[in-house]
Amino acid sequence: HVHALGKLTPGRHTLTLRIDNRMIHPLGDRGHCYTDFTQTIWNGAMGKIELRAREALSLGLVRVFPDAGQGKVETEVTLDNTTGAAFSGAVQLHLRRSGETSWLAGKSFQREFAPGTNTLRLGLDLGFTPKTWDEFSPHLYTLEVRAVSGKESEVSTHTFGFRTLTREGNRLLVNGRPTFLRGNLDCAQYPRTGHPPMEVAGWREVFRIHQQYGLNHVRFHSWCPPEAAFIAADEMGLYLLAEVLWIDGWMGGPNPRQDMDTP
Repeated sequence: HVHALGKLTPGRHTLTLRIDNRMIHPLGDRGHCYTDFTQTIWNGAMGKIELRAREALSLGLVRVFPDAGQGKVETEVTLDNTTGAAFSGAVQLHLRRSGETSWLAGKSFQREFAPGTNTLRLGLDLGFTPKTWDEFSPHLYTLEVRAVSGKESEVSTHTFGFRTLTREGNRLLVNGRPTFLRGNLDCAQYPRTGHPPMEVAGWREVFRIHQQYGLNHVRFHSWCPPEAAFIAADEMGLYLLAEVLWIDGWMGGPNPRQDMDTP
């Protein structure tokens, strides 16, 4: 959850967090995204809570579309201009291998930003053939997106891999290689802590156990793990299937079978 608080006056403020666990939407109580059988509606907040001061030209949603075959990275960058007037600025893209400091490619785009939300489609030609990501060689790259207006700038970083998904008959191909998915089911059951890991280190340990059993993917049954799980999976070469929710007719609407639990 990310909430914009607007321009605040100097001084003390009170921020109230209210959690409503009633079934506001008819999801049904059989999916793990909403059930008291696991940890999803036990109340409370987990993970990181922070306040961020934003620049007058701030970065919003950034979507990255890597293309290994074409040797380029396409981006969709959303920027918010809160000054109330149009002005000129720049968006800079820089790419490096994750864990390294030297840039492999970069480009600056000068643009006019209207008041409110601006969405830009920007492309970065690499000039080289990137290494691809899969379970055997999880090569990762980091894209730095910087919004510059005068002396102010705001930076957003995004880590990703280059990979292609295709099929050949009934076979799934990852980067042209036939891939057999060997996975495990995760139903949000973490009884020792009462909640799933919220840090990358915790998910590294969970996924390390999966890999010790020769598994290469995890299906998160009718729930979505926190961002830390995706970061760890990218690093370790695991495929994730995250189901935001599970809504069958008999779960989320009128139930024509009142005896659905009866054989």
